[in-house]
Parts: sequence; C-alpha cells; structure tokens
Amino acid sequence: MNFSDKLVFLLSVTHTSNIKLAKAINVDPSMISRLRKGRRNIPRNINHIKAMAKYFAKRCNGDYQRFTLAEILGMERIRTFTEEQLIEDVLLEWLSGTMSDGINNAGLFLRAIDCCMIPNNKGESDIDKNDVLNLESKRIKHVEDGINIFFGNEGKRQALELFLSRILEQKKSCIIKITTDENTEWLLENSEYTKYLSKILNKLINMKCYFKIIIPAVTNLNGILELMNLWLPYILSGNIDMYYYPRLKDELFRRTLFIASDWAVLSSTSISCCKEQGLTLLGFDKKVIIGFENEFDGYIMLCRKLGRTYDFEQYRSIFFRHALERTGNFPNCISRSRSLSFTTIPNDILNRLMDSCGITSNRTFLEIMMRDNCHLYNVIEEQLFIDIMPLAAFNDILKGVVPIAGSEIIFGKQYYYSAYDYKKHLVNLLELLERNVNYYVILDDEYDICQNIIHIKEGAYVILLRKKEPNSIIEISENNMVAAFWECVYRKVIKKYKLDVKRRESIFEITKLIQQLEHYGV
Repeated sequence: MNFSDKLVFLLSVTHTSNIKLAKAINVDPSMISRLRKGRRNIPRNINHIKAMAKYFAKRCNGDYQRFTLAEILGMERIRTFTEEQLIEDVLLEWLSGTMSDGINNAGLFLRAIDCCMIPNNKGESDIDKNDVLNLESKRIKHVEDGINIFFGNEGKRQALELFLSRILEQKKSCIIKITTDENTEWLLENSEYTKYLSKILNKLINMKCYFKIIIPAVTNLNGILELMNLWLPYILSGNIDMYYYPRLKDELFRRTLFIASDWAVLSSTSISCCKEQGLTLLGFDKKVIIGFENEFDGYIMLCRKLGRTYDFEQYRSIFFRHALERTGNFPNCISRSRSLSFTTIPNDILNRLMDSCGITSNRTFLEIMMRDNCHLYNVIEEQLFIDIMPLAAFNDILKGVVPIAGSEIIFGKQYYYSAYDYKKHLVNLLELLERNVNYYVILDDEYDICQNIIHIKEGAYVILLRKKEPNSIIEISENNMVAAFWECVYRKVIKKYKLDVKRRESIFEITKLIQQLEHYGV
C-alpha cells in the first residue's frame, strides 16, 4: 500500500472526514484531499505524520477497528493492545513506510516492555472477582475420568476455560506446560475473551503457578514476536520459561497441548491451513494426563531455551560474562547506558567501587574484568562498538550526583561519581575514540533509539531492561530473534546519525567538558 491507500483506509475505518483530520493536525483540508487522491506524496514534515498517527490511534479503539487494522498490518497483537501509545507507534511506522515485518515487531516488543502491566505475584490481584467466580463456578458436566470433546474455535475457548477452572478449583500452585503451533485465530478473534483470559492468567501468576512453553518454529519470526508480545507480562514477571525447537519442521500438522500435572490436559491437532479448529479434547483422568505429559517432556528435551528473565540479584552473577566476554570472534556491539558506559569504566574507579560495596561474591568477575580491560581495545580494533549515552549536566558533576551506570544492578545499590572520577572516565572515553575508528560514542539523552536495550551483540544475545517497577532483565539468545533486534536498533541508529560525524561531535563535546572541569580545579 502506498501512503494514499493507507490514509484512505484509516479515514474509512475511523469514519473521519478530510475536514475533521485537517483540523486535528492543523493543516488545510485541501492538503488532506491531495494526499488522499495521491496527488501529493507522503508529507516531508514528520510532525504531520506523527499528528495523524496520534489522531487515528485514539479512534482505533473499537473491536471492528482493531480487527481490521490487525488484518491490514498482519499484526494480530494489535487486537489486544490496551496502550494507545503502542498503537500510535505502530501507525507512525506504517504511515512513514519504515515498518518491516519481524524487525518492526522487535521494535514493538522493545516499546511494550515498559508499557505492559505485570502480575504482582504477591497473592493480590486487580482482577474482577466476578470473573474468577464465574470461572470457578463452571462445572465439568462429564465424568472425571472421561474425555470431553469440543468443536470449532468456540468449543476450544470453552475447553480452555474449563481447563483453567480445574486449576483454580485446586487453589494450589502448579506447573502449566504449553505447546502450540496452531493458528491463534481462536484466541484473538474474540477480544473480550482475550482480555478475560489475560485476567485469569494474572490470577494464576498470583497463585504462583509457573509456565513452561514451547513456542512454534522460530523460522516464523514475525509470529514468534507476536507470541512474545502476547506473553510479555508473564515473561517480565519471571514466571515463565520459553523454549523453541531448533530444527526445521514441515508444519503440515500443528499441535496444541495444555497440561496441568495431575489435574487436566487439553489437546488438539489441525492442518496448518485451517483457521477454524476441529476437535479439541479435554481430559481429567490421571493416566491420560501422564500420557500427554510424557509426550511433552520428551519434546522439551529436544528444545532449547529462548531466553531468561532475571531480577537484579539473579543477573548480578552473570553481568561480567556478558559485559566483556573473552572470545576469539567477538561480534559487533551496541550498548545503551543511562550514564557513561560501565564497559569503559577505568580500573581504579572499579576497584574503589569493589572495596566500598563490600561484596566478595563478584570479586573474581571484577578482577577478571580489570585484568582483561585491554580486551576492549582488541575488540574495537576489528569490530563495531556503538556506545549510546548522555553527558551529565555540569553542575550535577560538581555536586557528585551523577549515577554510575549499572551499579544498582551489579552492586545492589546506586553509586555516584565524584567530579574527579567522572572526569577520569571522560578521559578514558576520549582515548578510546581517538585511538579506534570502530568505536563510536553517541551522546544522546533521548531513549527512542534503542529503548530498553542494555547490551546487544550481533549474532550472540540481547539484554533488555524494564525501567519501570518491578524492574527485570530479559536475556534473549535465539539467533533469529537477536538478528531482528540488532537490525531494528542498528537501522534506527544509522538512520538518525552519521557515525563519523557523530564521533567528531562526541570528541569535541567530551574535550570541552574535560576542559571545563579542569578550569574549576577538578
């Protein structure tokens, strides 16, 4: 679709006239008319496109608009978005022509990390009690040791409700095992059901239930990122392990299994081209459950973990393995810091931090990092390393209130630079920039470029940070997904900055700040 086609579609689906849109984005109605008829190309002023995206996002709030938008964009997840900002971001990329399948979904995943609500996992819940009572009041009409049969998409939704009701009836935590590579139409075609199901899943998380999920083949990257977006609240809560099968499958026959050990099992099989589900089986007999569970456990043994979610305490022990790995084939890197990057911190500052925090468990890692600090020089002689960070305000540096990036993760407490240490780190950055053509510092205090990224290594892994409470860290190591995140971030960096120009600007700004600090006797 060209821009005029997209505009006509959005005007139609939101019942918006040329005059109404023109008034909303503060342009002449004749401009909208020319854009609509294709007599004028996509607006050069990005603010006009942003205003359009904002306007249409507010009006795509009904089931019909969401369903139609999901169909046009090929992005089922839009049907269940509750955050208007995410829809606005998607429409902005679509209208401006920068959307690109899996890469776009990677960007959407990054933006959604801070927006989504995470189940609190403390036995409390904002779920409507009537929803739970309604589900708990459902009674299995068939004998407990029988196999219950359901038909079509509606039958499958009913079967899943009954499956979940059995878990809620037990009022105990359990491990829920899931594998599904069937078409997700049955889950997403009814938006009220999807929201309802999300509430029940929150309740299960609050009951301390744990999920083990085998996702579809990662060859369908766009679908995987859709699925990751769907499960994002539970990924961030740390109550879910996701696995993938690393080899090729022909995907002719697709399978769904939901298993709650000792309590219930849901199973169905379909042909890949079918959107309407056929038979769904729901069983409560322990022998039946054990049979399906053995099948699932055999399958998961052939799978690999997609990634892991950590809190700061859990992540602390592996931070340095990620920060500076000793490897003969070190990949290209992009790093985002809230202050000067922890990767380039001078050894004597690191040593003082280690002494002051009193933590001995990470001393070995810290000592390795200090001993091998020269490894960074070897890396950037051959590989691209992009550090994105802000420079602190001059007065904040003098006051000693500039945070040391990563210290709250590594040491469990936020530490701050003295003015002298901050200057010393600046000098180290300057030396790296002047000596190595592959090292770039982008001085940027905006976070739209690689939002939520801590560290990404091309072909290796990506580390993501949720900035809002509760904080959590996601590590993803599956190659196709890492490639999608890398391309998403790298393309945005290249599009916004000319790296060689940015290096010269960074050298100038860092030199000027060092001179200012020296002038004040630092």
